[in-house]
Amino acid sequence: MSSRLKINLVADVPSEINVVADVSSEINVVADVSSVTRFIFNFTQMKKHQFLLKNLDDLPSVSKEFLNTIENHTIFAFSGDMGAGKTTFILGLLKAMGIEETNGSPTYSLINEYESKDFGNVYHFDVYRLKNPKEALDIGIEEIFESGAYCFIEWPEKIENLLPSNTIWVYLRRNEANECIISFEL
Repeated sequence: MSSRLKINLVADVPSEINVVADVSSEINVVADVSSVTRFIFNFTQMKKHQFLLKNLDDLPSVSKEFLNTIENHTIFAFSGDMGAGKTTFILGLLKAMGIEETNGSPTYSLINEYESKDFGNVYHFDVYRLKNPKEALDIGIEEIFESGAYCFIEWPEKIENLLPSNTIWVYLRRNEANECIISFEL
């Protein structure tokens, strides 16, 4: 298994270039640099994290461990098949954030907003029923992403082109014992 490397290239130009590649592959960045006077290369080794949720009794401890691992990241795209455990895990995260009363999955409302005294504003999106990404724009999703609030997004593939580049993809799948495997890279 190869490791992943995140490269953030910042230049004295109006844009920023981000490249994520397997360490074992060759990395090529091509840009017109005729007017660039300074480059800054930041190489960050991405570390894979994995949690095993054997049953619902493990949910509080796995949720707390996840929150202790995520550093300063706030936008999370939860990807997995129907029944993989996305909603259950997000509800566990909300509880671990000190939010006692949750509204379940926002399947029809698209978004639930919460306030955590320790984590601030927290948004839970379920975009499964969106017909197109414009509907997400209509509810102000870009403004929410830019707010710095925690965002937990179910079915992110529906709005992948709207997700900020700093979104952390969290993958959930069931193993043969019907346990939930949660994995992501930071």
